[in-house]
Formats: sequence, C-alpha cells, structure tokens
Amino acid sequence: NILAITLPYITAEFPLTDLALGFLSGTSFAIIYATLAMPLAWVADRANRRNVIVGSIALFSAMTVVCGYAANYWQLVIARIFTGVGEAGTSPSVNSIISDLYAPKERAGALATYSAGLNIGLLIAFLGGGWVTQHFGWRNAFLMAGIPGLLLVRAVRGAGADPRRAGHGESDLHRHGDGLRHKLPRLSQPAPADGLCSNPFPEPDRFHPVRHPAFDRRLLDGAAGAQG
Repeated sequence: NILAITLPYITAEFPLTDLALGFLSGTSFAIIYATLAMPLAWVADRANRRNVIVGSIALFSAMTVVCGYAANYWQLVIARIFTGVGEAGTSPSVNSIISDLYAPKERAGALATYSAGLNIGLLIAFLGGGWVTQHFGWRNAFLMAGIPGLLLVRAVRGAGADPRRAGHGESDLHRHGDGLRHKLPRLSQPAPADGLCSNPFPEPDRFHPVRHPAFDRRLLDGAAGAQG
C-alpha cells in the first residue's frame, strides 16, 4: 500500500507508461499472491505455522526495503513480486493459529480484532507513508514500511511454539453429530452391495473429518474475491 502513495514520485524518477505503472502496482503482485496463497495455506496446515509466519514477514519486509534501493523499474517489479510471496504466506497461518487458540464462540471476536489491526496498519501506512514521501522522498517511505517488519520477526520467533492443532482431537462434527448426520445422511458410508442403505444415519463417532483451517480459510477468501 505504500506503493500507491509513492507512484507519482516513482514516475518522476523513472518515466513510465500507465501500462507499466498498472503492472507494477497491481498485476505483478496480484498474480503471485493469487497463485501462491493456496499452496502456502496447504503448507501452513502441515508445517510449523510460526515459522511460516516468520519467514513470510521477513521476506515481505526485506523486499519492501529493497524497493527503496531499486535502481530501475524492473528491480521494483521483482521486489514487488517477492513482496507478494511474503504476504501470501502470512494470513493463512495467522487465521489457523487463531482458530486453534480460541473456542468457537470466541473465534469471531478474535478474527475481527486481527482484521481491525490490519486496517489500523493501513491507516498508519497511508498517513505516515504520505508524510515521509512528501518530506523525505519515496525511497525512505519504503524503508520506513519495511524496517519495522524486520524487527518484528525476532519478536514473533520468541512468541512461543506453534499451538497444538485442534483438528486432530474431537471435531465439531463429532460433538454435534446428532444434528449434522441428518443433514448429510448418505455421505458418511458407502451403500451395501445390494444398493440399499441399511443405516442411513450412522453414529457420530464414525465421522472423523480432517480439518485444514488455513487452507479452508484461503479457499473461502478466494471464493469471496471471485464473487467480488
């Protein structure tokens, strides 16, 4: 988002067409973000999520700093691409950890707090980035945005171990099987050879779904983005 503020100043230093500006500010980031979001969510469901977050923040912040040292347009584009890689890996792991740390009745509030923090960060980025760009140049605006993230990496590494994943214990479907089994009567077990289902409503303990909250969250985000 710092890039949107600095585009007029970048254009003054690197004479660019509107097509080049559009590719730099939108396409170069969006293609990588959309392509890697699902694979990185898959990784978050199977690897240490804290380490995924640390690596993503480090890459995102480092590439933001690199933007401040870019000597030409294509260096900016490459840094922007790797910024997308870093940002794509952060949100799935964060949402997955929140889902494990908070009970279902508290989860919406925790996710809302996290989302509010993102928007507060945007507010600070736009106000602070605009002020720095105006008084100290667009390169320093990128440095201002990236260096705090590099400092945050150490704090995240020391925040503790990856929380225990809730999906391997008692599932929501197991706890509420009496209600859910009537909604999904024939998806839990194959029909007998004679084609007749002797027990269309199996006991709840026969359900053992594997939850992948990071992947599921990214899938829902992608569906919402497609509708938008």
